[in-house]
Amino acid sequence: MAMNAIELVDDEAIAPLLHVVALVTEAADQGMYPSRPDPNAYSVAVGAQVVAARVLALVPEHARGRLDDVELPAATAVVGVCALLRAAADELCDQPGGSSSIDLSWVVRELGSLLREAEASS
Repeated sequence: MAMNAIELVDDEAIAPLLHVVALVTEAADQGMYPSRPDPNAYSVAVGAQVVAARVLALVPEHARGRLDDVELPAATAVVGVCALLRAAADELCDQPGGSSSIDLSWVVRELGSLLREAEASS
C-alpha cells in the first residue's frame, strides 16, 4: 500500500479519519505513560503510534492541521487503551463505504490486532 496522501472524496470523509487518529494517539499516550511500567503496554503504544501515523498519512496535507481541532471527551483520559482502540475501530466500521476513495479495512485489522494484544496484557 502506498503511503502517499490520497485525495478523499469530501470533507465528510476527513473528519472521521482525524477523529480516529486522535483516539489512537490517546491510546498510544496512555500506553506510553502507564501508571506502572509495562513492556506490553509500551509495545501496544508504539503500534498505536504507527497506526495513527499511517492513518494521518491518508489525510491530504492541507487538512492535517484540523487534527488540532479534534476534541475528545474528557472521559477518554480514563477509559483505557482497549476502549480507545475499540472506539476507533468502531468509528471506521460505521463509516459508509462510499464516503472515501480508499479501503480502510487494513486499519480495522491493525486496530484489532493491537486490541487483542492490549487485552492479553491487561
